[in-house]
Amino acid sequence: MIPPNSTTPSVTIFAARTWGRIGNFAAAKNVQTHLLAHTGAEAVLVAFEEMWPRFAEFGAAMRDAARETCPTHTARLFAAIMAEVDDHLRRMLAGDPSDEYRGIEQRLVQMLQQQRPAVVISTKGVITQLLAVVRERHRLPFRLVNWITNTGLLDLGCHQARQADLHVVPSADARGKVLAWGVGERPVLIAGPVIRFAPETALPVAPQAAALPLCVAYFHNVNAAVVAQLELLLARCPARIHAIVPLSAQAAAAPLVALQARHEGRLAVHGELSQQAFHGLLKSLKQTQGVFIAKSGPNTMFEAVAMNIPFVLYRSGLPQEDWVLDYIEQQQIGGRAEEIGMIAARALALLSAPDEQALHLQKQRALWRALAADCQPPAILYPLLLAA
Repeated sequence: MIPPNSTTPSVTIFAARTWGRIGNFAAAKNVQTHLLAHTGAEAVLVAFEEMWPRFAEFGAAMRDAARETCPTHTARLFAAIMAEVDDHLRRMLAGDPSDEYRGIEQRLVQMLQQQRPAVVISTKGVITQLLAVVRERHRLPFRLVNWITNTGLLDLGCHQARQADLHVVPSADARGKVLAWGVGERPVLIAGPVIRFAPETALPVAPQAAALPLCVAYFHNVNAAVVAQLELLLARCPARIHAIVPLSAQAAAAPLVALQARHEGRLAVHGELSQQAFHGLLKSLKQTQGVFIAKSGPNTMFEAVAMNIPFVLYRSGLPQEDWVLDYIEQQQIGGRAEEIGMIAARALALLSAPDEQALHLQKQRALWRALAADCQPPAILYPLLLAA
């Protein structure tokens, strides 16, 4: 740890609370905790929705798009949302005098002038771009850090925040993409996937083998396709399944609750779990060589790799996640399914193929070592990040 002292800079972190499952905001909270542990710097974490209420509307629309069963339909919906985000961003950067944009700028300036941070970290490129223009217009003296949590976002124009003083990325591939933007002499540091910054999660104390899950499945929505896949899993193997459904999808969860009643003791249905509870559940899969099922989120994939558990991810249709399934196949670290309707067959095949599971777990360990070797350790990363 870098010893804290009177010169430890103040830090403000801006993140999106509603853009994703718990991903972006949870990642920012992990960075906040990690930063304090390693430097003594107490960062203030701010949900950008507080600055721009419309940001939450975009987040809700993205969640609705992610709940679609058809990846092609999801992609169309998401493209329309991002076109609207791009339009608002263009107008704000150009100085559009509308009340909405002036309100965002006034709230940002007021907060930054009150907090007077030496360093501002943003975990979304669109937020970084807005902070950069506010800093320039009002001559605010903070260092701007663009912390990228998903390599796939780097291909979207609204997230290409060249104006940051420093970029933090999850991998060498992401670093190459940022350098290709033309960021000049600005440093681009590799910190690794955000799961590296999550607090350690202990396994349950003295778990009973019969209560351990053979399958943990996270669904963004409950529909006939999801219920059919769970029915197939329950019929074809003696699985104890934990199904996790976000609170925003609970209204549609009645068929899942009915399924749980018919398979008492074999199916447990959860609402949104805390990050620690979720990671604890995943880690318990190590004791059964069970399988984790979820959509193709990159941070979800790296969570599974970090915990060294078998997994099957299905295509979400979100453009920033398109690369994930190909990456899984190239690295031989897990199973892939092109749509929700294929997950049961793929999971059952993996559960009955111990040699394939062993290969995946071996490749996961090798990948995690390679990713760690590329990362800047905290003793190097944080002094560079916090430098005035």
